[in-house]
Amino acid sequence: MKQFFDFVKTKLVDTTSVEYLFILWSLVKSIDGDKARKSDYIKDSLQQAESHSLTREYLLSELPTDNLQISTTISDITTHKLNSIQIKNFKSFGEVPDFPNDKGIKVSFTNIQGIPSKKVIFYSPNGGGKTSLCEAIEYKLTHEIKECKRRRSNLGEYIKRNESNHSIDITFLPELDTTSLTEVENEFFKNCFIEKNRIKNLHFLVQKTQMLMKKI
Repeated sequence: MKQFFDFVKTKLVDTTSVEYLFILWSLVKSIDGDKARKSDYIKDSLQQAESHSLTREYLLSELPTDNLQISTTISDITTHKLNSIQIKNFKSFGEVPDFPNDKGIKVSFTNIQGIPSKKVIFYSPNGGGKTSLCEAIEYKLTHEIKECKRRRSNLGEYIKRNESNHSIDITFLPELDTTSLTEVENEFFKNCFIEKNRIKNLHFLVQKTQMLMKKI
């Protein structure tokens, strides 16, 4: 967690808003804290901000640097872009019956030049597989699914399609071996996924922070 915050501060701080720095500052407090939810630290910071002038310079000075070393592993991993994913027997993704060479559905994240796209938007009606696709990526890279944990469901039953074993193959450009991720890399990927039911609460906190900053 400390390596992640140090990386974020070093790489993103010059181009981010005061609102972003405020949320980052609040989350830094949670590193050694005892509250169950990180959102509780943001709420506490909002109350504290009502009686303090939180400038960009102040927030930057409050972000810790002592004893925090930038992780070369994290810095390197951000250069890898998602290239493709192939999914079989995972939630809404099945298989072709009586076809032993079936490797599942393959989804590409590249543009027409074969270069990984900066942004990819998937559109389909309900039941089209959008959630299954995102959770397949999350499961492959983190070995867990936040929505499954929220529901307190059995992971094996949650991802089960049929009695056959599931398979997920992800490729990156440049190439990244996802079968032997380090603990730091695994933690990095866990921070890349937001449980959909928490997005609304996060959006509310950002809006409230923006309103507060306008008053300061």
